[in-house]
Amino acid sequence: MNRTVVLSCAVASLLLAVPREAAAAKLIIYQSGEDVFETGPLPEPLTAQAKLTGVKAGYMCSVFGVFWAYLHIWNCRPVGFQGSTVYTDKALVAAIAAKYPESAMKVGLWAKHGRWAMAGIILLLIIGAVARKKK
Repeated sequence: MNRTVVLSCAVASLLLAVPREAAAAKLIIYQSGEDVFETGPLPEPLTAQAKLTGVKAGYMCSVFGVFWAYLHIWNCRPVGFQGSTVYTDKALVAAIAAKYPESAMKVGLWAKHGRWAMAGIILLLIIGAVARKKK
């Protein structure tokens, strides 16, 4: 049980060190809102436009997560983006949707699969508590 507690504390401290927008509710950090996931460079005819220099293709999605691991990603729509600026011109959106499917979004490893690691930690804590109670 002590190893599980130490591992849980280590994972929690690493998660708390990651800079992201989040809201703290007692000991649970959660986030909701919108996030942009890159898919790649803009399709070829759009890269020639000077006003789109440096803009990348992606999808803007509504997200809900705990400890920076997304539990649910929905309502995704193609956009161009550069930093915090989002471009939603109809021609741009149509070209991005034609070149990149939603499955091409680059969701980080922790954001995409972190929920399973958290579920595993919780499961280990429960198993440890049950085993300790039986002693």
